[in-house]
Amino acid sequence: MDQVRIVINSCPRSAHAWLQTLLIKSVGRKNEISHDDVDSQFIIRSNTPVMMFANFENIIQTTILRSPDTIIPSIVTKTMGGLGGTTTAGITMPHEYGNNIDLNGLITHQFSVYKRWIDGLTANINTLMPFTFEQITTDVEFCIRSILDNFNIEYYLYSNDEIPELLQTVAKQIRVHDKGNIGYNNPVPVEEKPDIYYDAVEITKNHKFLKQSLDLYNNALELVFERQKSYG
Repeated sequence: MDQVRIVINSCPRSAHAWLQTLLIKSVGRKNEISHDDVDSQFIIRSNTPVMMFANFENIIQTTILRSPDTIIPSIVTKTMGGLGGTTTAGITMPHEYGNNIDLNGLITHQFSVYKRWIDGLTANINTLMPFTFEQITTDVEFCIRSILDNFNIEYYLYSNDEIPELLQTVAKQIRVHDKGNIGYNNPVPVEEKPDIYYDAVEITKNHKFLKQSLDLYNNALELVFERQKSYG
């Protein structure tokens, strides 16, 4: 393809801001590729499960699969951090609720939302370019090459050895709203998170819907690896 058109349509807290930043840095901003709006060329993010059922012509739609036991606690305690042009709706911001937040209710709701993402991925996987969270965060070479080789452009291929330096750079570049504790919306990993995050981890780990969601995840994981055999 001659024009770079990439939609990273993925669940919040799946490292889609990280992937977008990597791709933009790889192609270089001199190529006039939009990273907020749909233009002649773009690398944008969205959080819209139903869009995974769409078939786009001359557009790469990629998504990132992350396990429910790690992504759900992150979503309910950190989402709505204002990461650039991402569109997210219907997520409560726990840092504004104090002790009155219904964490159990939020987590139960997110299990149903998680299923929407899995359903979209598995039903339309042959028109998507999916990756796992682990690949996005540890094997940037594979992810960047797999996506950008679809376009007739020159690009810089970051090596996996450059990840630590990239994390330091990206932590300063990705825009987030100040919510009093970087652990509420950290764009890159942090050592310590707010107490409410660890509460959410425990609730998720013992939730009645976790096994069902893990089964869905493991099935989707197999499909992703099978789909990736066609990359390149």
